[in-house]
Parts: sequence; structure tokens; C-alpha cells
Amino acid sequence: MTLLGQSNLDETQKLASLARVWGFLKYHHPNITNGSHDWDQELIQKIPQVEAAQSPQALQDIYINWLESLGKVRHCGTCKPIANTDFSENYHLEWITDTTIFSKNLSQKMMFIARNKKKSNEFYAMPVKGAGNIQILHEPAYHEMAYPAESYRLLALFRYWNIIAYFYPYKYCADQPWDEVLTELIPKFKDCSDTLAYHMALLEMVNKINDSHGVFTTPVLNQYKGSLFPPVVVKIIANSVVITDYFDSKKAWENDLQIGDVITAIDHEDISSLLQQKLKITPGSNPAAKMRNVAMDLLRSNKSRMLFSIVRAGEPMEKTVEYYPYASFNKPQKPIEPAWKILKNEIGYVAMGELQQGDVAALQQDLDSLPALIFDLRQSPHNTLFDLADWLLPESRPFVKFSKPDMLHPGNFYWDAIRYCGTNNPKHYKGKIILLVNEYTQSHAEFTCMGLQTADQVTIIGSQTAGADGNVSKIVLPGGYYTLISGIGAFYPDGRETQRIGIVPDIVAKPTLTGIREGRDDVLEAAIKFAQTH
Repeated sequence: MTLLGQSNLDETQKLASLARVWGFLKYHHPNITNGSHDWDQELIQKIPQVEAAQSPQALQDIYINWLESLGKVRHCGTCKPIANTDFSENYHLEWITDTTIFSKNLSQKMMFIARNKKKSNEFYAMPVKGAGNIQILHEPAYHEMAYPAESYRLLALFRYWNIIAYFYPYKYCADQPWDEVLTELIPKFKDCSDTLAYHMALLEMVNKINDSHGVFTTPVLNQYKGSLFPPVVVKIIANSVVITDYFDSKKAWENDLQIGDVITAIDHEDISSLLQQKLKITPGSNPAAKMRNVAMDLLRSNKSRMLFSIVRAGEPMEKTVEYYPYASFNKPQKPIEPAWKILKNEIGYVAMGELQQGDVAALQQDLDSLPALIFDLRQSPHNTLFDLADWLLPESRPFVKFSKPDMLHPGNFYWDAIRYCGTNNPKHYKGKIILLVNEYTQSHAEFTCMGLQTADQVTIIGSQTAGADGNVSKIVLPGGYYTLISGIGAFYPDGRETQRIGIVPDIVAKPTLTGIREGRDDVLEAAIKFAQTH
């Protein structure tokens, strides 16, 4: 990005430089970090000035005068540089010293601010006490702006882009370099022609971080995706779109739709083509999570009926399917499953989504003598890790370390102390332990899996998990909308990543079309077979 060497300034480059300077000052300058300025309005006022700048010198003058108007920054004799042991993959201030963008004088002023940032009560961002994930504060929501004016649309982009730049622990592993995201999206936010275009731009922006926590939706987007649904649930299995459950079994029967049906086309559009279209606007850390998420939106429509091309037991057929409001479905009441039970061949099974903290003592009493235990983490657990670890582990063992935001050097992260689970327990469980995982294993479930896999004789069976670990942080966007990010980094003690990668199974096992049709849990059956034969 070259500005000083150009006679004709590029609109996008000018605005990108403004986004950088505004965000840098927001999180570094002591008279901004203390909340004494209406920083949103400062940006709104600067946008037309920057757009009107006709020369590189005029642009530099805007920034120099801006810095001088904010007051003096005093030298900090006690400020320390980033430690060599910190996690600094995200810390990038090289752009400040790039003299093709900024004058030497401006670069020196900004670097002085960066090197002399003191510890203070931050107005816009503070770590949550205890957990340490970033808490974004005092950001106006502008609820009245479903379709904001251009300057506020750019504010939405600049706000989010800088939060990610300085406080997102996984910025370094996104598919696209974050600098490129800014210049790519500025024209899209400027040119939004209506409310839907603005919301689609926000969705594209949020999806750029490749984070399964980074969901974003609005009533406008929901209407665009479709407010009507067929009475069935689908999943992507072996690259096929398969009916796996019912929203309403009576309505499904009336439309002659059955579990195990493979949908190959809708209104004569090939399902793979529709799938690719929907994936472009679907969030997720990895392909497994994106396929999980896209399945929820794939069949939505605003039409009252659609023509389904399906394959049932090898036979192709077509069905005209009625669509309904989701609220109209008579959703079946599923029976309450026990938190644990004993399967055939004396194998214990624990439904981690049902197990509560107070249940572990009784669970241990019932299952401790069994030769093998299966813990199903394909559902979200309820803070039972440490109680389980005290039973399953012979000693206290390290299982995770976190990277947390460094408020003295925004963009840098420091390593928190390694966390341990388990206790000295000579009477710990001695049998085989099997952990079941899939794309629904996300966040706290992945954290729990990391702890449990430190036990002896552990085998993980299933498929790639969602790859989104770490406490979430909320970001408010103009229009009164919000999204989430993974707010701290979660790593194995040796530094191996979990974000995007997820928990890697030892044995890959996935549902099959035959298993779906016959009502079997192929992954659980694979676990039972392993427990019996190994």
C-alpha cells in the first residue's frame, strides 16, 4: 500500500490508513484509552476530511494535526518491551514505520505512543477477571441504524477490524491475511445499496476470522435465507445431504419424507451447487464445522413448496414438499436419557450432555469396576471435567495453556500458567477410556476432551471437532447487532494448536447412510467394538 509516492491517492488506501490510525490511537493513546473522547464521532468527522485529501502531504497533515490535538504522551520509564516468551504471532506494528504510507515524522510520533503505553483502566477493552478473555466495552450499538449511512457502515468495519487486529488470539491462523481483509471490504461497505447488502457485508466480514464461535445473524439475514422450512432435519454425510430426523414427524409423513432419504436436487437445482452457494455465507473454523452449520440453512426458503429430487434405498424419485414456519412444527418430545448406563459386555456409557457436576460420585460408584468407559462428547458437557479427572487420573497432569491479551502491547498475547487436572489418586479408574467426538464437539467440549485425554488408556474415536476453543467475547456492531469471537487462545501444554484443527481422533469413525436408515449410531458402535477387541 503506497500513499506518499502517489500523486493520485486511491480512495480505499486513504480509508485503510484512517482505519489503522484510528484503531491504533483507540487502544494506545492515553487520552483515548481513558474514554475522554467520543472516538466514534472523531472517526465520523475524519472520514470526509480524509476522502477530500488531494495529496499525500494533505493526508499526513490531517493525521499530524489529529495527534497533536489529543494532548502530549509522556515518556514511560518503567514500560517494558514484549517478552521473548510471549505469544507474539499477532503483534504487527510494522505498518507504522512504513514510510511509503506515513511520513517519518508521523511514524515516529506513533511509535513513541506505542512504546510508552502505560497500564491504566482501559475504557474500550479489558480482560474479564479470572478467565482473561477480552471484554469489549462502551461501544455504541446504534440500534436505530438497520441501514446506516456510509460513514457508520465504515465505522462498523473499522471497529471490528481493529478489535480483531489487537485482541483476537487466532488472527494469525485465519485463511486471509488481516491486512488484505481491510482493503477488500472497504469498497463493499462503502457501496452497500440497501439494508440487506449491509448485513451481507457484515456477515462476510465476520466469516473472515474462520471461527466457529463467530456466528452472525439478523432478522434481515434470516429473511434472506428463508423463513420457511421443510419438516425434516438434514446432515451432510459422506458428501450427501441426508434426512436424519424430523422437525415434525406427522408433516414429514404427509410429504412422504423418510429418514435416510438422500436429497439430490431442489427445484431441479443440483444439491451440490446449492451447497457451495450456501457455504460462502456460512461461518466455521474448519470444513467439518461449516458442513454442520450449512446443514441448518441448506433447505430454508421463502417459497411455500419445493420440488425435492431424492434417492430412497437406491431408487430415484421426486416429491413436492410443503414448507412451513418453524414455529408451526409439533416437535417430538424426546425421552429423557440417563446420564450413564451399562451397555452390553459391561461397557459403561456416559452422556456428557446429561451428566451434572453433582453426579460424578454416583457415576464412579456405578461404573468404576467396568473394564471400559465411553464418554460421549458429541454433546456439550456441564463443567464436569475436574471432578471426572480426579477419578480417572492417577495424578495431577497438565492439559492446557492459554494465551491472553497483553493490554500494554495490544496485539501481543502472553502465556498464562499451564493448567492441570486430576489429583494424586492410587485408586483411579484402571480400565479403557474412550472419548467420542465429532463436529458438534466445540469449545467447552473440546476443553473437556483435552483434559480427559491425559488419562491412561485413552482412545478418541470420531471425526474432526469444531475447532473453536477459548472463552467467547462479544462484539457489538452498528444496527444493534452482535457477534462473538474466541477470546483467549487454547493450546496443549507443548504449544500444539486446537483452534481450527480441533481435537484429532485416534480412530476416525463417521455415520454411514446405512446406519442412518437403520437407526444405528455408527460411531458408538465403533467405540463398543474397539472396547471389546483391544
